Amino acid sequence: MDWYLIVKFLHVTLAVAWVGGGVCLVILAILADRARDRTEFLAAMGGIVKIAPVVFIPASIAVLLSGLAMVWLGGLMWDAWLIIGLGGSATASAIGALGLGPLSARIISLSGEPGREVDFYAASRRFLRLAKFDYVVQFSTVFAMVVKPGWSDVAILTAMAVLIALAATLITAPAPEAEIA
Repeated sequence: MDWYLIVKFLHVTLAVAWVGGGVCLVILAILADRARDRTEFLAAMGGIVKIAPVVFIPASIAVLLSGLAMVWLGGLMWDAWLIIGLGGSATASAIGALGLGPLSARIISLSGEPGREVDFYAASRRFLRLAKFDYVVQFSTVFAMVVKPGWSDVAILTAMAVLIALAATLITAPAPEAEIA
């Protein structure tokens, strides 16, 4: 076994932890939000906020760095799938660092303040909307890594771009306000 395969194994394992773990927590929060169950919602948001700096941030950085290492070790060319993969990892990492991270800090600060429940739920819902978009980016990245479209695969590349653009417009749409019991 050579270094490329070792780095590839680490890359895939970390991507599974990052994407799989995060999507499970986001689904739990979405289900609790829809059920209007305050205790479940707080537990799900608390889990996301606690796990992000311990698992998701280090994994996202390691996925990006191991991807770059694989390019170097494997002598890979700058094909469409590779640029999409590196760009998708970098974009998802930026969404986490610049959007989800600050929202997490706000959620934590609001969670213990009496009389700030409305602000807490508004910040939590913004977090969930941004997290949903983040996972569209991440699953698009995983799709590109598996399918490996080339520059000539215009239909695949266009479909991916349209999907991400639609997801981006959905996160900017006003969210319905609902009270959690």
